[in-house]
Amino acid sequence: CIRKCKEEVQCKAITYRNSDGNCWLKTKENGDRISQNPGITSANIECFKDPNFWCFQHDTDFAYADLKAMSVSSDQECIRKCKEEVQCKAITYRNSDGNCWLKTKENGDRISQNPGITSANIECFKDPNSQLLVLPARHGFFLRRFEGHECVK
Repeated sequence: CIRKCKEEVQCKAITYRNSDGNCWLKTKENGDRISQNPGITSANIECFKDPNFWCFQHDTDFAYADLKAMSVSSDQECIRKCKEEVQCKAITYRNSDGNCWLKTKENGDRISQNPGITSANIECFKDPNSQLLVLPARHGFFLRRFEGHECVK
């Protein structure tokens, strides 16, 4: 669906329904309104200029399953440290003090909301499109509708 949007000059965002593979290309970022709809994924294409955007889960803590804890200067350095460890599958980083926790399991043992904490699964940095976040649906102006699973990479 994202690939289809990138092919259209006027496309600014997408909404995708997983249950039937329907993809709606939007001419306006964020649409006209935001609503919560289970099974619906929406995204602004602007976000895909940075391929690692989807890898970082802000205000999210991958709790427990710690391999190592250390102090680093950035979330990027935390990712680099994880890549150096064969057992490392994910990271949790706290920007306020530079604490970095390397994890032995994707998503840790549990996921919780925690302001100021950023987490990421390392596998995502190999293929950032493999772990799209499920965001609230953004309803806007329809540019074109594609039916079926051809919208998905």
